[in-house]
Amino acid sequence: VIIDLNGHTISVPNDTEGNGVFRVLADGELIIDGNGTINGVGENDYNMAIWVDGGKVVINGGYFTNVGATGAAADHFDLIYVKNGGILEINGGKFECETPQWTINQNDNYPGTITIKGGEFVGFDPSKTNTEPAGADNNFVADGYCAKAVEGSYVVAEHNYKGVATPPTFEADGF
Repeated sequence: VIIDLNGHTISVPNDTEGNGVFRVLADGELIIDGNGTINGVGENDYNMAIWVDGGKVVINGGYFTNVGATGAAADHFDLIYVKNGGILEINGGKFECETPQWTINQNDNYPGTITIKGGEFVGFDPSKTNTEPAGADNNFVADGYCAKAVEGSYVVAEHNYKGVATPPTFEADGF
């Protein structure tokens, strides 16, 4: 399924289950294009915009938020959650989470694949998430890309370092 947001807002404010605005199961694929908003705030304890539950999601644009979320787990709302071998690819968009360290997260026991090649992440560094268990990779940024701190956000873009054995850090000026 391909969705062009085309300036629209998609939300499920009466969601009591907590399955996200979109839940993509195994063998499912969702591509999100265009400008518009996906708002995960609902009447549940999760407030997810996207739950990649074994399927594949490609995000090429849009604004994803759950700012204003409330619930039992007020210190932990996943904006986009990956589980059961799900595949998440982010090429663009803006992501703003009520609890920034959980902007992009995956299940510790049944993880998936997260690859970030673009986008703006408010208060969240996708190259150094610090949310994964010991020994797991905390860097969701694709090889050849880096996250750079810009006015309270981290912007991911392709870096221009060619032939460098060690990728630049978010502090490097490598765009």
